Amino acid sequence: VYAAGDNGLFISDDDGSTWTTVKYFQDFQDPEIALRPDVRVFSVTTTSDAVWAGTSDGLVRSQDRGATWRIFRVNIPVNPEEPSNRVPRVETFAYPNPFSPGSDQFVRIKYELASPTSVELKVFDFAMHRIRTMSVGMQSSGLRELTWDGLDRDGVRIANGPYFYAIEAGGETFWGKILVIE
Repeated sequence: VYAAGDNGLFISDDDGSTWTTVKYFQDFQDPEIALRPDVRVFSVTTTSDAVWAGTSDGLVRSQDRGATWRIFRVNIPVNPEEPSNRVPRVETFAYPNPFSPGSDQFVRIKYELASPTSVELKVFDFAMHRIRTMSVGMQSSGLRELTWDGLDRDGVRIANGPYFYAIEAGGETFWGKILVIE
């Protein structure tokens, strides 16, 4: 038995007598991809070979009754083979954008690494004062993602307005912007 809830996915192997709660979903193929820890599960269904759950942070699938998970999100490349107006060539992008720290809880920042390297995120206000620095550490090559919770270095939620971010990786810097609206 599977049940969706505001505080996770509930699984029972004994027709509802006891329940296990799944609150943390990590992609078994790419452990760097995980859903945020406070994820809400909106719906759950089963097919002949899988359990599917729609969450506030993406779609998940388990083919082993909830032991491991695969996370599905729209993956728009930062460097498409054929750029277009809908999918332009960019170095980095953030979503959701505009971002609301109160309702979205964090913004995802996508970028691509040519080789494994150490990554650092710096966030600046409109006057280009650095308000937050996050050392991410070593990351493997490929399309990567990190999150920012909308807090400054002192843990205070930032004010509405435009913000700029810089991802420093392997001697390169990728710039982007985020509009914060509460």
